Amino acid sequence: EAGTYYVKASVEGNENYTSASITTTFTINKAIVNIPTIANVVYNGEFQIANVPSSEIYKVVENNGGTNVGEYSLVVELIDTNNYKWNNNDDNKLTLTYEILFASNNWVKTPNVEDTIYKSEIVISEYLSKFGNVVLEFKEINSDDSKYSTIIPTNAGKYIARFKVDGTNNYSELVTIIEFEILPLAVIKPNKDTNV
Repeated sequence: EAGTYYVKASVEGNENYTSASITTTFTINKAIVNIPTIANVVYNGEFQIANVPSSEIYKVVENNGGTNVGEYSLVVELIDTNNYKWNNNDDNKLTLTYEILFASNNWVKTPNVEDTIYKSEIVISEYLSKFGNVVLEFKEINSDDSKYSTIIPTNAGKYIARFKVDGTNNYSELVTIIEFEILPLAVIKPNKDTNV
């Protein structure tokens, strides 16, 4: 084990020489333990704790974790403090930090809108974002953004569908713009009756 030890060597005397002894000391230093590297994690909408590398030399005594983007801490402690020490100080316990990082939002199911004909139902594909609630709004293609409305258009014309998730402190904004057209309903002109 680590510590300071004494060694004594001696020789008994006889008729040819006298007895002698010598005492010396030596030290077994504590083994140096490198501080574990704690990887950051990316926000996923769920509660997360740090992934601490396993070891027989130290143990995790506190790892509270969290959900939102930010800095979090955990505490590791040496198991055998008589024979081991951290490489940066003599404390038995260390507080380490890691971050839950800002996430980039994306589509799990990408939205789409198909062209249609007047008086026919607009076909909108199933859509799903990784984070947040999607708001679907419409406007005429050349109109100002203030004209966006959740009312589905029914008249013939060219339109824009906007699928939008507002960004937060945890994930980015997600917006997809799709142009589509409601085509006029074709009217068949009746043949002129030549028998009249």
